[in-house]
Amino acid sequence: MLVGVSLLVTVGLSADAAWAECAMRNEVTFAPPDNAQVPMNPTLYVFVHGQRQDTRHGIWVRGARSFSVTEVSRTRAFVTYRVDVESSAAGLIQLEVGGVHEATYHSDRSWQRSATMADVEVVAAGYSRFYGCPAEDAYRLTLSHAPAYRVEWAESAEAFELGGAKTVVFPHHIRDFVARRFSSRAYREGHGYGVISLGDPACLGPTARFSSYPKKPPYVRITGLFPDGSTTFTPAFPQLVWPKSFVPPPLQEIRPSEARRRRPPWGLHLFALLAGSAAIWLAFAVRRSVLVRPEL
Repeated sequence: MLVGVSLLVTVGLSADAAWAECAMRNEVTFAPPDNAQVPMNPTLYVFVHGQRQDTRHGIWVRGARSFSVTEVSRTRAFVTYRVDVESSAAGLIQLEVGGVHEATYHSDRSWQRSATMADVEVVAAGYSRFYGCPAEDAYRLTLSHAPAYRVEWAESAEAFELGGAKTVVFPHHIRDFVARRFSSRAYREGHGYGVISLGDPACLGPTARFSSYPKKPPYVRITGLFPDGSTTFTPAFPQLVWPKSFVPPPLQEIRPSEARRRRPPWGLHLFALLAGSAAIWLAFAVRRSVLVRPEL
């Protein structure tokens, strides 16, 4: 089954903007985002950047008599924990991680999930690939609105049939790790699209390990996750995010290691600058000595 998507290939772009975002990276992000409205006894998600040790004991909920924390997925980019809050009263709920990072939620008895969200729609998909610092090599999917997404993926439909699919639970927007306010307002207003990245997104680390290079289009099965514990309809069959009839154009066939070897070292640039400056100074000195010669 193919997904009708628009396609975008980004190659060889400047990474200055991505580097600036990396400097502002958030070590922890949440779903739903901070200051969102949630139902009574909500199900929340915590995403901790990097392959850190088990941080379940550092997660705490204030405003509830009891809660439980479960690790639901782990990649080299981030670890995802599900927090099931029990016996909460209407009012404020504070979710804390390590006593440093926190999100505040407004628990409301009248909260209801939108009835129009039956399944997750892949609105657009693109293959983003550039070298530099940072680098990126990932499939980026734009999805219909949901607080978080459970993504099952494999490199072939056969892998799904044989039970070889891998599962990653993503936040609403992959850029929440570098700019948490990027999607929180749009999420609260109900019109923000979600974005996930399968592969090696800039600033984060691998969310999915592919065996091929360049990465072949993956098969995915995506389910939306909501704070009342409900989910969207999970498709019976995986979907190919890149139509079979589309053949990606040849990109840079230089691997990152080869690109680094071909790039002149910074010392050579410095030597060339100093040699050029010395040559210019010498030329002016010779010219002056010729023009201002002492009379015999």
